[in-house]
Amino acid sequence: MHDRVVLTWRTMDRSITVVSATLHGNNLRALLDQAGMSQEEFSARLGVSFRQVNRVVLGQSVPSMLLAMKMCVVLKAEFNKVFNVTFQRKRHERPARPSKTVSASAR
Repeated sequence: MHDRVVLTWRTMDRSITVVSATLHGNNLRALLDQAGMSQEEFSARLGVSFRQVNRVVLGQSVPSMLLAMKMCVVLKAEFNKVFNVTFQRKRHERPARPSKTVSASAR
């Protein structure tokens, strides 16, 4: 499973920065084992269905940002330890503005 999120913004100097984040899976199964917690208990603590948690654990579904953050809180783990994410950043400079020239005939 690979899901990609792309964020784009324009800075004060009008250059454009693009950051893409790609989700390559998660470590939920191992973290649940370390915590001694079943998927049923985990889903109850999160307030979501077992099916939803199971699909995320198996990599068949991507959690919303809110659910992903709740998962980190319940597991007491940092986001990067729960989810395998790579970030790529690109900065695009604004094109140079053409210079204004005045021709001799326009005077």
